[in-house]
Amino acid sequence: MWHAEEEQRSSRPKISLPFGAGRFWAATASFVLGVVHRLRRRPHFLSRSKIVTANVLIIYRRLSRITPKIINSKINYRLFVIIVFLSCFYSYVSADEKWRERRSEHFIVYFKDVPEDFINEVKDEAEKYYRSITQNLGFTRYDFWLWDKRAKFYIYNDSADYVKETNQPAWSAGVVHYQEKIIKTYPQMAGFFDSVMPHELGHIIFREFIGEKTKVPLWFEEGVASYQERSRRLGADSIVIKAQAEKRFIPLEQLSEMDIRNNQDKTSAELFYAEAISVVSFIILELGEEHFTWFCRALRDGKSFEEALWHFNCRDLSALNKKWVEYLKNK
Repeated sequence: MWHAEEEQRSSRPKISLPFGAGRFWAATASFVLGVVHRLRRRPHFLSRSKIVTANVLIIYRRLSRITPKIINSKINYRLFVIIVFLSCFYSYVSADEKWRERRSEHFIVYFKDVPEDFINEVKDEAEKYYRSITQNLGFTRYDFWLWDKRAKFYIYNDSADYVKETNQPAWSAGVVHYQEKIIKTYPQMAGFFDSVMPHELGHIIFREFIGEKTKVPLWFEEGVASYQERSRRLGADSIVIKAQAEKRFIPLEQLSEMDIRNNQDKTSAELFYAEAISVVSFIILELGEEHFTWFCRALRDGKSFEEALWHFNCRDLSALNKKWVEYLKNK
């Protein structure tokens, strides 16, 4: 009897894991967690499939070195891929997948529950401003934003959604990431199409042309961006002429030392922007768009701001200031 039971036990098929299986599944679990972490931290415009696909073959090759007998099995490889995709796509689905997108020639617009007509208006207005800004600045021969280099808008549902997702203060109406060419905002924001969009696109286009690290006075950069806002451009000279009459005019040398970003005085901020717009308008319209473009190219090629002024036949800021003041006197 004892012999029979022992014989039956010995005849049963033995179930055992191959050597190294524990290491294989431990590495698989570690990889799944790593991919999930990347998925959660990924930019909204990068899809989950791209992240997972890029990492599956990498981890597969690594595991092949650790446990070649196991990982080289077709069954184990297929099972491995299934586990990775199921874990990443179904067990950790997040709200980020709600982003939808619409594309135009130079832009990608990401949005959630926002009316399609507003999204179409964003695309149309952005393309219109892209053409007008590059034309205003003389950059039409430099078509930067095609294919994967397109700029991106993120349109949140409303102010509360925008503040929650971007961690911006409650008073914020929009945020721009210049290096990534990303603008984030929401539909109800007042003045978005007339002011914010052209201003911020002006910043991005100008900075991309001259280089992120190129140093220019704040008034010049803000002047270039604000010049794209038609309503502010048309009224700038009047504000500056009034300031001259009231002895409040700020010469360019002093204007270059101002950082209006930390100034709470609305009157001085208004004058700062008016002067910035006025002098940029003078440079482009009176000294010539072509000279402005050469000036920006000199900045891009490493010339300092004052060194590049020779494109306007000015040896320094004082000379430029003198020409600008003379121009205002004749208006």
